Amino acid sequence: MILAAVYLRVSVPSIAPTIPLHCLDRAYLLVMHGSRDPRPRQAIDRLADRLRDRLADSLNSSTPNLPKTDRRPYIETAQLELHPLPLSEQICQVADRAIARGYRRIQLIPLFLLEGVHVREDIPEQVKKARALVGDRLAIEMSPAIGSRLDSMYHLLAAKIDRFASRQWILLSHGSRREGGNRQVEELGKKLGVFTAYWSVSPSLEETIAQLRDTPPASLGDRGAREIAIFPYFLFVGGITDAIADLIGELSLKFSDLQFHLADPLGDSDDLAQIIFELMATCAA
Repeated sequence: MILAAVYLRVSVPSIAPTIPLHCLDRAYLLVMHGSRDPRPRQAIDRLADRLRDRLADSLNSSTPNLPKTDRRPYIETAQLELHPLPLSEQICQVADRAIARGYRRIQLIPLFLLEGVHVREDIPEQVKKARALVGDRLAIEMSPAIGSRLDSMYHLLAAKIDRFASRQWILLSHGSRREGGNRQVEELGKKLGVFTAYWSVSPSLEETIAQLRDTPPASLGDRGAREIAIFPYFLFVGGITDAIADLIGELSLKFSDLQFHLADPLGDSDDLAQIIFELMATCAA
């Protein structure tokens, strides 16, 4: 049985290269989940660099007379978990540095794809604690998570799927046990016309593959069930994506009549940077 990786670079539709001026008066804090694996940390650092370049270009376009020394936007990163400090204290440290640089506002952007407990409860609780500690020295705002940008995510994933239209695709997400936490993934899968599966909740990848194999071919439309491509709907390569690759290797033995193809996760690409840039551009005045 063949297990192949799908390496694609596609672009979502371009957006305006500038950002509203009132969104340039603040510092930005990208918040990731956190991992013991160093690769996600490295990826978010590269992503932050891409965003600094994008914001600097936007600042150049909007304020051409500003001295070059004032053109490097202030973007930092933080972790919700697996960091020596709780997120609230990380926010306070960034706030102190932002105030020293003359900023009076921070926009926190959760790099999460699901509206689960972390986005709905854990991060807001940490932001509330940070606000109490920082006081009125600096305003701390929280953007929607990047997974809320369904149209942009749709265009990014649709470009991948359309390149291999003959394959039956499964969108594999981490999954959330919170009620409604998987709604955006289900909406995205429905819009893309693909199956959805989850790493930590049901339906699992194995359950979904079994369902696909047992579905009458006529019900699957133009795509058959002999070739199955899995898109790991995760931000970066890490421990879970490694485990997914191992699992697919095992499933290829169990479902020996099928061919499997594994795509890369979203990664620290220009496309993902653009989706975050969209959130920055829609910040409150």
